Amino acid sequence: IDDFPKNSKVMQSVQFFEEVFGGVVPLEVVVDTGKKKGLRKLKYIQAAERIETYLDSFPQISKPISIINLLKASNQAFYQSPDQYTLPKYRVFPILLRNILNSAATATTVAFLTDENYSKIRISTLMKDIGSIQMDSLLNQKIIPRLEHLAEEGQVKISVTGATSLYIKGNHFLIKNLTQSLFLALVIIAILTGLLFKNIRVVMVVLLPNMFPLLFTAGIMGWLGVDLKPSTILIFSIAFGISIDDTIHFLAKFYQEKKIQKDLYAAIRVSLEEVGKSMIYTSIILFFGFLTFVCSSFLGTIALGALMATTLIIAMITNLTLLPSLLLEMRKTARY
Repeated sequence: IDDFPKNSKVMQSVQFFEEVFGGVVPLEVVVDTGKKKGLRKLKYIQAAERIETYLDSFPQISKPISIINLLKASNQAFYQSPDQYTLPKYRVFPILLRNILNSAATATTVAFLTDENYSKIRISTLMKDIGSIQMDSLLNQKIIPRLEHLAEEGQVKISVTGATSLYIKGNHFLIKNLTQSLFLALVIIAILTGLLFKNIRVVMVVLLPNMFPLLFTAGIMGWLGVDLKPSTILIFSIAFGISIDDTIHFLAKFYQEKKIQKDLYAAIRVSLEEVGKSMIYTSIILFFGFLTFVCSSFLGTIALGALMATTLIIAMITNLTLLPSLLLEMRKTARY
């Protein structure tokens, strides 16, 4: 949703639902009493009410819906007083609860709000679209720790689920896999480069010019406030694969010319003249190819295109300047 333009129909619909219903992303809390028919004990209902009241205190969360609402409404109807929208007292509680659980009129609603053994209470809410970072901070740093404390006081257990929780876990999963995939790519490329050129120092020569553009792009994303999300997380893997291809081409040509040219500078110059031109042409083509994504109205596609184009240009510059410099520097320390 973050990637849609603010004036799009999707965002307008989201804003409408947030204003009318208080949120758009489901957030569910399951209160487990740990006992069969634990719902029939008022102390567990009171514990769930404290959890529900805490959730209701956040402006980013809609009014919770649970069986507690039915009990309060029944108590209000029983006393025929608007002021009695509260949990029933000990004497009235069993009567009202039995009527709610056994009534055909509320059977569908009860099935939605509890399990068949009446051991769990479902508290259903909606959260506003406040962004993945703020949503993660709010849920994991404020809401869940406090809910666990309230659950411990009420001798119950809680489980937080719903699309909100799943979305946050999905983001963490993607970021974790980005790190793992980049590390795996570095290891595999390092091994293949070492086997191809039979020199451990060449491995560093290959990796350094291609790591700098990724760090540069990550810095731009942090500076501009571009979040890591499914639409932008692909940049690093794609850019690394494309830029490393130019590096291998240059090194292959350099080793070929080194056998022909007696002078090291001549070998690098010839490599730059022949392979360097193709590196520039392909990088420019890819630059403008990815830059066309900027014409999209989807913000994720715009970010992907602009950042990818920037990364590839930086990679071209480092492969044409830093890579030859590292090859010359190696002459002082080792043979190659």
